[in-house]
Amino acid sequence: MPDVEIKDLNLLVLAFQAFVLLILISYQNLRTFLMSRNEIFLIYFLSFLFYSFLFLGMIFQSLDFEFANMSKPEIFLAWRQFQIIWIGSIYFAISRVFFEKKVFSAVLSVFLIFVSYSWFFYGLVLSGSKNAIEFTMYGFLYFIWIPLCFSLGTLFLWYGKKNKLLSPKYLGCGFILLAITYMAWSPWHLTSIYFIWFSVFNISLVLLLIGFSLASIEKTKPS
Repeated sequence: MPDVEIKDLNLLVLAFQAFVLLILISYQNLRTFLMSRNEIFLIYFLSFLFYSFLFLGMIFQSLDFEFANMSKPEIFLAWRQFQIIWIGSIYFAISRVFFEKKVFSAVLSVFLIFVSYSWFFYGLVLSGSKNAIEFTMYGFLYFIWIPLCFSLGTLFLWYGKKNKLLSPKYLGCGFILLAITYMAWSPWHLTSIYFIWFSVFNISLVLLLIGFSLASIEKTKPS
C-alpha cells in the first residue's frame, strides 16, 4: 500500500477528527444511559468506544509507528477487528428493539461477528491472494458492512417517520452516508481521493452525534 495511507498529515488530521467524534458519540450514549438506565444506550456506548480504537490506530499509522502499519495483514487484522466488533454490537442493540427475545438478537450478533472474523482469517491468511487486504475488505464491505449499515439506516428513518421523531432521522442519514463512504473506499483507498471520502465519513459521524444527542432529549430509543 502506498504512503498515502501510512504517513500523511491528511490521515493524521482526519483520523483524529474521527476519533474525537466517536469518543463524543460514546460519551453521549453513556450520559443517556445514566439518565434513562436503558441498556441499549450502554451497548451503543461500548460499540462506538471500540470503533474509536480503529482510528486511534490510524493516528499511530500516520505517525509511522510500526505497530500500526496496516499494510501488514496481521496488523491490519489487529486494528480492523474493532470494526467487526462495532457492526456486531450495533446490530445487537438495534435488533433488541425489533425482536422481543434477547437471546435471538444475541445469537445473530455473535454469528455476524463469527462470520466476519472467519472471512478476515480466510482472506488475510488462507486465501493466498497477492492483494490480501483489498480482497478481504471488498468481501467484508460489500457482503456484510455496507448492506447492514444501509439496512440499519433505513430502519432508523422508518422509525423516525412512524413516530414523528427527529433523532432517528439524523441517525438514519448518518448510517446511510457512512455506508456510502465505505463504498467509495473500494475504488479510491489507494489514491488521494481517499481523503475526500474520509472527510465525508466524518460528516456521517457528525450526523450520528446529533442524532444520539437529540435522542437523549426526546427520551426515546434511537431505533
